[in-house]
Amino acid sequence: MIGRTVLIRGFLAAVALCAPALGFADHDLVTGLMALPGPPPDWRAQGIPGATWRSEDVPPADQAPADDLLQFWSTSRWPRKPLEPSAAVRRRLLAAALASPEDLPAVAGYFPDEADTYDKVRAVYDRLAADPEYAGEWRRRVHHFLMMNSRHFRADLVAAARAAPAEPKEGPGPHAALVALDRLDPGAAVPILRSSR
Repeated sequence: MIGRTVLIRGFLAAVALCAPALGFADHDLVTGLMALPGPPPDWRAQGIPGATWRSEDVPPADQAPADDLLQFWSTSRWPRKPLEPSAAVRRRLLAAALASPEDLPAVAGYFPDEADTYDKVRAVYDRLAADPEYAGEWRRRVHHFLMMNSRHFRADLVAAARAAPAEPKEGPGPHAALVALDRLDPGAAVPILRSSR
């Protein structure tokens, strides 16, 4: 109780000391304070027709607009429990990224793990081969995605796996290619694993 009293007295003293600077005479301090504008309303309480407020860490509903899905799933997060999109969202992310290829690298890891998925991504990759807007980083990331997850660019995956050092290192480094090759084509990985001994 004493702490609260001291706090209130301190606040009143600060207001009294600031009153002359604010242009208030002692007798009309309260009137002057009442004339000042109040704090702004809580922006979350303001209704925007058709909009809903959602925590940044909660995924949008399966039927949310494609832009909302792309925005949420393309943003890196470090939740306590990893988030995974539903099968319906995975299909919608694929469709949205195929329609808007600039978003493809950011959400590719959430696509359905099906041969048809990789064939569609490869078709977009090939279609945009000559487009300078999709050169460089975009092209490198999509190539890496296809190489590490599908039958596409198998020769590049084998070359990357052969380049892996004999001793594993911490992190995903060059051994990721060897692990991917073992998962996708164990027959091609065995000779490389034997030669690295």
